[in-house]
Amino acid sequence: MHIIVIISSVVIVGGLFLLRFIQIRQERKEKKMFLEQRLEHLIHANKKEAPIEKTSHPFK
Repeated sequence: MHIIVIISSVVIVGGLFLLRFIQIRQERKEKKMFLEQRLEHLIHANKKEAPIEKTSHPFK
């Protein structure tokens, strides 16, 4: 009887940890996608604002 309770407890706790791990991984994936989209937006906005002139280089 005790072994069933122990095994059940381990399975329940393991399941909860697994669900939390999956949730955290999903949140990180969504945040990464958001940041990548934001970066692309900023790159395109920057290109439209200040096009790079190939004739004059600021460090020459």
